[in-house]
Amino acid sequence: MALAGRLLFPLIVVAALATGGMLLLSLAKQQGRLAGASEVRAELQPQLDLANRNVAILQAAREENEATILALQSNQAINEVLQDQYETQVAALTQQASDAASAIRKLQADDQTVAAYLSAHIPAGLRRLLNNDPGD
Repeated sequence: MALAGRLLFPLIVVAALATGGMLLLSLAKQQGRLAGASEVRAELQPQLDLANRNVAILQAAREENEATILALQSNQAINEVLQDQYETQVAALTQQASDAASAIRKLQADDQTVAAYLSAHIPAGLRRLLNNDPGD
């Protein structure tokens, strides 16, 4: 057993040294990679900074566009209400004009004096004034 112990101990020492050596090689490789990564990062940093600035610009533009869209949507809602009101008023005025024209036709048919008055010649100056025509 003593012989086995004496032979086993050097093997254990050699295995430990080999394992330690492999760990040192691995550590050296990793340090080399880290150094290379630092160099690559230093080379790429200006591009990364530019990309970050561009992202910030695009983010600000997106936020501004969203605000513009919200304002336009609000204006569209207001415009729709105003258009509805306008259409209602136009319809009311059209109905009033139609009612007035019907009443005048009825009065003209029922009253000869009104018929004669409405059939009379309108002087040129009054016609120009009513038609908003400056004339000659």
